[in-house]
Amino acid sequence: MVNRYVVIDLETTGLSPERDKIIEIGAVKIENGILMGTYSKLVNPNVEISDRIVEITGITSDMIKKCPFIGEVLQEFMQFVGDSIIIGHSIKFDISFLVNALYKEGLSEYVKGYETIDTLNIARKCIPGGVSKRLADLCVMYGIEDKEHHRALNDAFVTHKLYEKLCEIYENEGEGIIFKPEMLVCKPYKDKEAPKGQIKFLKELLRYHNLTSEYDIDKMSQREVSRYVDKIILNYGRMKKI
Repeated sequence: MVNRYVVIDLETTGLSPERDKIIEIGAVKIENGILMGTYSKLVNPNVEISDRIVEITGITSDMIKKCPFIGEVLQEFMQFVGDSIIIGHSIKFDISFLVNALYKEGLSEYVKGYETIDTLNIARKCIPGGVSKRLADLCVMYGIEDKEHHRALNDAFVTHKLYEKLCEIYENEGEGIIFKPEMLVCKPYKDKEAPKGQIKFLKELLRYHNLTSEYDIDKMSQREVSRYVDKIILNYGRMKKI
């Protein structure tokens, strides 16, 4: 277990780092298990927030219309992170949005390789396959209080508690290697349109598992559809042939 790190979480208007926007940033700074500081900012994306995202996060367009734009908070946030190891649940998602925003705002000097730890990756490798690896479900599983799920500061804090719990249970059971930080390098995304067959497969997978999509599937990119399919299969399994 590393002793000094920052856990981050971003809430966004969708899944595409290129097209969608950050609407909330949350982070907690931890040293030797002690909370040393927090960062929490709502961000004005300069676009309307969809009803589905309002339903998921509770963040409305009215809440953020007088908030700072992303370019006004990025430098402050990156200074908060500093050279700390960065932890997140599906950390590549957050870093990808962060990198795209930094490039768009002319702050590419902050773009580098980041030392990261992904609690989702740890959970996938340590916890049996039939168990959901969603952050909310893991919090229930381990008795971690999750007061405001899908709010950035709350999710950053519970991810910190999840990291501690995973270390406690698995780090000394032959799985120590996956707890070590990995260098993550992300470049700005250029999304491709999803093929019709890929979208059709995703819709069939959702119907098979009786799931309702959180997003507008027909507007998703190839990368977004692929990531969404992987997420569903991981949590609910593949479609079985009849």
